[in-house]
Amino acid sequence: MQAELMQLTKDLQIPSALAPAGEAPVWQSAAVRKGRLKGAIISTAAFIVLAATAVVVLALFTHPLWGNYPQVRATVAGRVEFHGGKSTICRVDLQFMLDGTLHTASVTDADPCSFLPHPGAQVVLAYDPKDLSGVLIEGHDSGIRAATGLIVINIAIVLLPALAIMLAFVRSYRHARKAAGKKPWREVTAVVKGVNADTIPTSLLLQVPVTDGTDRECLLRYRAQDLPEFAPKPGSPVTLWLVADGEGHAIITAPGCGAVTDATISTPNSFELRTFGL
Repeated sequence: MQAELMQLTKDLQIPSALAPAGEAPVWQSAAVRKGRLKGAIISTAAFIVLAATAVVVLALFTHPLWGNYPQVRATVAGRVEFHGGKSTICRVDLQFMLDGTLHTASVTDADPCSFLPHPGAQVVLAYDPKDLSGVLIEGHDSGIRAATGLIVINIAIVLLPALAIMLAFVRSYRHARKAAGKKPWREVTAVVKGVNADTIPTSLLLQVPVTDGTDRECLLRYRAQDLPEFAPKPGSPVTLWLVADGEGHAIITAPGCGAVTDATISTPNSFELRTFGL
């Protein structure tokens, strides 16, 4: 097997050998490429659909505020209040003259009727010229604005996790492509100093040989559920196959494992060492 130095992070370089898997580029493997590409495409498409739906819903709901509808003087003919659970809706019936013809229209508001003009009051009504329906009573848009705030909060509750998932898949694809490139699997042997399965992802403290003949500790974080056959134990040597981008991102597997997973590699700080009891 051909010896070669592998750059794991900007300050960590270790000896490695060509893995028995051969010289085929890791990126050609369907297990490495297709799953990540599919995840990135589906999560991005889902986020775009959700975001577009949110924009449409928000635009339709707030249209009375920015639709630049024509206005006319109107008289409040009556008010009807509806109660449903903890919510209260008021329907205000209005009459107005347009081109010498008397028209009626209604405006529904999320405020109680006591907050809206009383019967007989003169108001300015914004109306839809297509069907002469009521849109908004000028100066009484607090209900729409309050409901809009609730809609924005609910949209954020849906979109922020979707954005986080999309970014995770896109980053996984980008890091995997950069780490794999045209490189074949490289094999490294290390000694397990500690395993912390209580963290997500799993943390593995390894002692690896470096170029000056000494050993250094590095922290490997990976999704243990992706490699069920890989069961490292403290004090035991392990053999890993990996490709890395030299900036702390890697794709790893192990002999006998039928899958691969993303991993990050770093030099542990004192706090991280204490989590392993060191």
